[in-house]
Amino acid sequence: MLPDRLQARIRAQLTLPAPDLEARVLAGELAELTGRARERLEQCAALLRIGNEQAALEAAETEPSLLDLCAWISFAEADDWRRLCRDHSLPVAPTLDDGQILAVELLYGKPIDESHPLYRDYRQAIRERDEARALSVLRMIVAANPGDANARAELTRLGAKFGRDNAGKARDLLASGKSAEGAELMDRMERLGVSDLAGDPRWAEALRLRKTWVEESSRTRLASLARQAAEEMAAERWETCAAAVVAVRALERNTGLRLAPDLAGAILRAESWAAERAAEAAAAAAAAAGAAWLADELAALRAEAARPAVAATLRRLRAWQERARSLPGQVPEEDAAEAERLRRRVHGRLVRRHTLLTAGWLTLLAAALVTGNAALDGVRAEARVRAELAEARRLAESWELRGAEERLKSLGEPDTLGDEAEVERKRALALVRERAEAERALAAEAAFLRAAATDGIGPANFAECRRRALELRKALADAGPALEARVAPLAGDLPALLARCESVARSLAPEVRSLVASLEAAMGSGAALADGEAARGLIARIRTILEIPEARASLDADLVDRALARADLAEERLRLEERSRGETRRLAEAPDVRAYLAVLREMASAAPPSPESRAAAAVLAAEAGLASLPRAALAPGVGAMWDALGEPPATETWSPGELAALAKATDDRAIRGVRRFIVREHSARGERATAAVYVTGEVARELRRFQAGTETVVTAQVLRRSGDVTPETWSLRRFTNGSVSGEELTEGLPIPELEYQRRFLRPFDPVTRRPGEPILRTLERVRGETGATLLRAYHLQELLAAASLRPVASNLTFSPSAQADGRELRRLTQGGLGMTDFLFPDKWADVRANLERFLAQPAPAYAEEARFLRELLSATREGGLILAGRVGADGRAMPRERVPGAVLLGLDSSGQPAALLEADAEGNLVRLRDALPFSPLLRLASPPRESAQRAGQPPPGLAAPKGGWDALLKGQDL
Repeated sequence: MLPDRLQARIRAQLTLPAPDLEARVLAGELAELTGRARERLEQCAALLRIGNEQAALEAAETEPSLLDLCAWISFAEADDWRRLCRDHSLPVAPTLDDGQILAVELLYGKPIDESHPLYRDYRQAIRERDEARALSVLRMIVAANPGDANARAELTRLGAKFGRDNAGKARDLLASGKSAEGAELMDRMERLGVSDLAGDPRWAEALRLRKTWVEESSRTRLASLARQAAEEMAAERWETCAAAVVAVRALERNTGLRLAPDLAGAILRAESWAAERAAEAAAAAAAAAGAAWLADELAALRAEAARPAVAATLRRLRAWQERARSLPGQVPEEDAAEAERLRRRVHGRLVRRHTLLTAGWLTLLAAALVTGNAALDGVRAEARVRAELAEARRLAESWELRGAEERLKSLGEPDTLGDEAEVERKRALALVRERAEAERALAAEAAFLRAAATDGIGPANFAECRRRALELRKALADAGPALEARVAPLAGDLPALLARCESVARSLAPEVRSLVASLEAAMGSGAALADGEAARGLIARIRTILEIPEARASLDADLVDRALARADLAEERLRLEERSRGETRRLAEAPDVRAYLAVLREMASAAPPSPESRAAAAVLAAEAGLASLPRAALAPGVGAMWDALGEPPATETWSPGELAALAKATDDRAIRGVRRFIVREHSARGERATAAVYVTGEVARELRRFQAGTETVVTAQVLRRSGDVTPETWSLRRFTNGSVSGEELTEGLPIPELEYQRRFLRPFDPVTRRPGEPILRTLERVRGETGATLLRAYHLQELLAAASLRPVASNLTFSPSAQADGRELRRLTQGGLGMTDFLFPDKWADVRANLERFLAQPAPAYAEEARFLRELLSATREGGLILAGRVGADGRAMPRERVPGAVLLGLDSSGQPAALLEADAEGNLVRLRDALPFSPLLRLASPPRESAQRAGQPPPGLAAPKGGWDALLKGQDL
């Protein structure tokens, strides 16, 4: 049983007419608890004797604290309980050595500094990350050195951290069936303080699981104890049966559970049977103790009877006989007879001595009568003096001090009095002076009470005034009417003052309740304080009342606990609010993002945690997103340009792959010298054109003669539809009779596309291996040509493919128009156009119309567009970001300045970097996205609209995004 609960049950036993079954069990538990405390005191004393104070302190601070345990044992009714135990033959707890307790107390009075071994042990535990050991040592440091505020704060912090770290572990232990381990861990956490776990779902679940486990184990233990009690009764073992019954009743009382009806009946029978046996045992023990006392007392009286007779011996003998008569059958007859003989012998001796003394006194009296006449006058004078002294003393005792002084003065000079009279006079005079001093003290008390009534009675002085008024009233009533008549008027109206004190005492509880209600209203029910200044005044008022011991004692304990709890919670919230205002002020004063984030780190690491510290931690968790601004807020195309700004256009030597791609785009060898020929067939039907072929290179002609005429054989390299070049031969025979048969080639019309090819310049110098002009310029020229649809489409296709090998170096990244044209051309041709496909237009007949419409569009200024966008983004990027404000804890924007048209960047409610706000022409902010609390608000030193002005006039065809160039920061693409 816990010590405080043990005390409560012992006090309940002391109020009973006679102890019941539980008293025997309680006596045994207290004796065992006191024995353990005594052993620990002896252990500490032994350690102190050898000078090991640190080990003694560790032993004293082992749970439970040794001094706390000694205080529990030495409760107010401890002596009454010991007497009850002795009277009823119950186990008596041993006494504790006050010297040993004092030695342990002195351990806590010696100041220690950071060189003490305890501090060294604490630092070692911290280095080894042994938090349990660190907490144990910290508790000893705080106990030994209560003035160390840092140690106390660290103990609070580590205790809170221990609770947070183990809340989940305790819940898991209880949930996994290891309930005893989980409950023990929760007990340790509660000893260290669990106020920070209020509202923690893990702790709430652990409390629920522990309550369930305690109820289940209590039910199981109740049933087990009930069965054990029945078994012990059947075995006629009343002491163990009584212990089981007492345990059942204590468990029922502590848990509120009740046994099943059948077990309840068995417990009632066992309780009745054990009570009867206990009564019989107590009676037997009392009889045995009485018989033993009688035997010991008779032996002592036997020794005293041998010495000269005294009345005390006679009284003890009579008490022995009365005690013997109260224990019939317990005293041997020979002892009773011996006691009677001793009584008669002592009585006879006393009678004889009294007779002798009486005779001696009579003789002396006769002698005094013979010689008394000579001193009669002196006797009369002494009688008068004694009468005056007696009257003076009576007057002094009745507080008639003036009359007593006059009586003493009437006695004359001290030299005329006898020694005995002078002694009495001095005593009477001392009494008068003592009473006069007492009257002055009572008059001072009366004056104090009158002044208190004038100044007003309140919670701070009502208890003292009531106590002193009651003491004054009692002192005056005891002294009598004479003193009361002189002093009572000095105090004013005592009944009214007492009534006022009682009124203040009765009004304290309503006043405290009203203050608590006002404090709750001042704190408010939402996240924001209703009235912080009023709350501080109310807290001070509540604490002022409750810090007065008498005022606190007159209030209900639940009301005191509730008021203190509300005041503590309000103080903590006000402290956090004050800390929050300071942190908010530092955030507002931060010169840049780095300083702003440094303040957030301090906020996040502050203890105890608060909503502001958690919001700061959320911003720090997304700090990488802030570093990625403004890049993260840009659309993919603009973001690619932003990334490419670090790589300048390539004007140096190109790689072989890039040169090969450029050579392919401008290689005209496949069509250089291509000529269009008509194949004409000669036959008996006449001459007709049968086909058209494209020939590259030279045409070989050979004239052959045969008997009937001549044959002309023509061989040429023919360009096929597939793009391959194959040789082909045609033969034409001319006969001497004038007939002609066979095929011949005749050169046809010129090829228009070849004119375009001759105007097409090379985009790079094959000697220097450097571009002769930027690819984008070549693309512009190709788009600017007319005619040659398929050939132009082919060149555009290949040039775009070459540019896409290094889009940044070719500035393709910075030309949205070129990228769009490339996507459109790929959609139309799928990259399948060949160099010679223009000679066979039927191959692309299905897309030729679309290609013609595509190429007929005005040619964009690709290079100028790339220059403009590169300069715009470079100026924007070089300007950097400026801390333009912040987002409050409530998500509301707090800008530092009004910048019309500015776009403010930061972290949105999900922690992602984005554009949060936009200022209109008057500087008023328009919300684009919900912001993360405490997110910094950033703006560009050179926003895109200003950079565009410095970059010059945008080229034709490149329009600003909807909303202006600043719309790029809101994720719009070009």
